[in-house]
Amino acid sequence: MDARITEQTFARRLAQDLKTHVKSLVVVLAPLILLPLVITMPSEPIFCVYVIFIVLCYWIFEVCSVAITALLPLGLFPLFGVAPAAVLFSVFLSNTSFIILGGFFTAVAIEKCGLHKRIALKVLTMFPGSTNWLLLGFMMTTAFLSMWISNTASTALMVPIVQAVLEELQSTTERSAGFTDNDVDLTMLPIEDTVHDVTTDGVALKSKKSIPEELDVGNNSNDNEQLRHLQSEIGDIQADDELADSPKSDVHDLEEEEDAVKVPITGIDKAFLLCICQSASIGGTGTLIGSPTNLILAGILGTMYGPDTGLDFGSFFLFAFPCMCLLLLISWLWLQLFFLGAGPRDLLKLITCRNSAEERKKQAGVKSLLRREYDQLGRMNFYEKAVLGHLITMAALWLTRDPKFVPGWASLLPYPAYVKDGTVAVLICFSYFVFPSRRPQLAVCKRKTSLNPALLDWITVQQNLAWDMLLLMGGGFVLAKGVELSGLSAIMADTFQGLKVLPTVAIISIVLLVVVSVTEFTSNTSTATIMVPMLGKMAEGIGLNPLMLMVPATLSCSYCFMLPIATPPNAIIFSLGKISMSDMIKAGFFMDVFGILAVLLSTFTTGTLIFSFDVYPDWAHSVDPELGVNATCVCC
Repeated sequence: MDARITEQTFARRLAQDLKTHVKSLVVVLAPLILLPLVITMPSEPIFCVYVIFIVLCYWIFEVCSVAITALLPLGLFPLFGVAPAAVLFSVFLSNTSFIILGGFFTAVAIEKCGLHKRIALKVLTMFPGSTNWLLLGFMMTTAFLSMWISNTASTALMVPIVQAVLEELQSTTERSAGFTDNDVDLTMLPIEDTVHDVTTDGVALKSKKSIPEELDVGNNSNDNEQLRHLQSEIGDIQADDELADSPKSDVHDLEEEEDAVKVPITGIDKAFLLCICQSASIGGTGTLIGSPTNLILAGILGTMYGPDTGLDFGSFFLFAFPCMCLLLLISWLWLQLFFLGAGPRDLLKLITCRNSAEERKKQAGVKSLLRREYDQLGRMNFYEKAVLGHLITMAALWLTRDPKFVPGWASLLPYPAYVKDGTVAVLICFSYFVFPSRRPQLAVCKRKTSLNPALLDWITVQQNLAWDMLLLMGGGFVLAKGVELSGLSAIMADTFQGLKVLPTVAIISIVLLVVVSVTEFTSNTSTATIMVPMLGKMAEGIGLNPLMLMVPATLSCSYCFMLPIATPPNAIIFSLGKISMSDMIKAGFFMDVFGILAVLLSTFTTGTLIFSFDVYPDWAHSVDPELGVNATCVCC
């Protein structure tokens, strides 16, 4: 008996030690696993595979920050003779890196002046107060914000607003009288306290009411450990805080009181909360700066194929925005069907605006709530107008630099080829630091004058900018360059030539299914960094336009709706304790399927028009001169 207890104790302690030191073991073991292959078959492609394997293992097990791991190729590729350091360092900071900076600076400026809160409330006041229209309003608002700022930041902003609206809907249902001014107010859930430290791919959440303090959501590439820790501690967070502050003798009474007043979670609650995280992920695919994976695509394309691939902010927007709108509409209809039980009659009733007296009372209460909160913001000040002007100017210059179907403003310059989207981003970034945040006034007749600060200052940028994302994306560009220079890309292209017997639709469907499945469990940025260059070489091997696989796969990297650990917006919503794992998985599974179908439809419609997917481009490295894209294979 004692021996058995000793064995069990030893096994338990051994398991605990392995769990505690697993990262240290991975650091040591990952380089040793493929070391015999490197010794017995020394060649540049093998060295490249060895480095990629080490980086991938360190990313999966998160032995350190993902951004720091992304720097490994900069040191290992030159040591193994894969690529010269000078070439790798020049790739690390490219045109795409400065587009990233432009998006980051704009996001910080928007959040600093509170423009995102004004936009959210203004859009919501434009929708009717019915449940269905409000659901669409929340989704459109969140998606629009996610096109320009972090998905995590837009989710953290919208959570307090949607909670207040849900409380208003609940209280209006229970009241027999009309709406009064003593009802729930958004100040009960302060937005400014929720969005504490926002970066473009992450935000540190410090809300005391809606998000647990333990959750420090950065980019979803290096916060999976915290998200997994969050899963084990999800519960009624507000109740835990009350119990911690109360005497032990009152614990039983508090539990009985909590059970007595606990409000059941309805389908409306689930639909409104899930619509925020789903629309945040969908909205991030709408622009080139909306999601880090989109920028990884642009950078890897430039690294592998040069600047003439035809993908820039404007062309990506024309392709991705219709797909985003389609999937947003599908998500709206699906959430109503799944959680609200809406059918064809309900949708017809929604379109014709036929509402009962009770429904009109709810609408009036919600509209009054949103209008009151928007009025409390006051008139739009000079600071907000200036930041909005910079945002519109940057987007307009990106869209009109070279729109393809008509000459852009760059054609008016002496050297139009010298101008890229990064040029616009750098100029806008500089303007943020010199443009005044208050309306300039002459102080000749004033005794006291005060400094007029700029829209941004360096201290704010240092604190809120996602520097880790710059390192991560730069590391991805270096990996892609190493794959090309080592000759591994040519080997991969030859290997995948056997897939050319499959129909094009089947090939793309398989790729999207694999990418969506992988990104549910791993970081979407890591998935894009590894998969996108591989898919480019796979397309060369089977004679497809590389964009035909790389662009759809990049969009699908953001379609991870099933699990809380898949993306920070999912984790934020799940941490509220109102969404069960089964509800998130069921609703998210079908959204993953709808996302794949939406991308397939866009690939063979708008993709063919904008990127000429059905033509093998001159800028792609040809594998076989007789190999070309068979236009009929699209219909196979």
